[in-house]
Amino acid sequence: MDARSPQEYIAGRIPNSILFPFTDGVGEHGSLFKEKDELVSIFEEQKIPKDKELVCYCTLGHRAANVFVQLRIAGYENVRLYDGSLADWVGRGLALG
Repeated sequence: MDARSPQEYIAGRIPNSILFPFTDGVGEHGSLFKEKDELVSIFEEQKIPKDKELVCYCTLGHRAANVFVQLRIAGYENVRLYDGSLADWVGRGLALG
């Protein structure tokens, strides 16, 4: 789960990742997250699988942490956070998609 912007995603991403900008799950009027029902609906519309392990990443990890919590609120249990995110991936010399 790539929590970055579409522009960042197009520029380079971890192979097989799914774009989900963290802002899609941010609440309104000062709320950190959208309501559970709304998050469930958004993830279902995006066809985010519940039966697979999901790993959230961004550039350094802070936006990915937001998506991690959004998924947990929506009832996803098999979710992990790639703390080093793309910076770690690139630093290891791994290929981008």
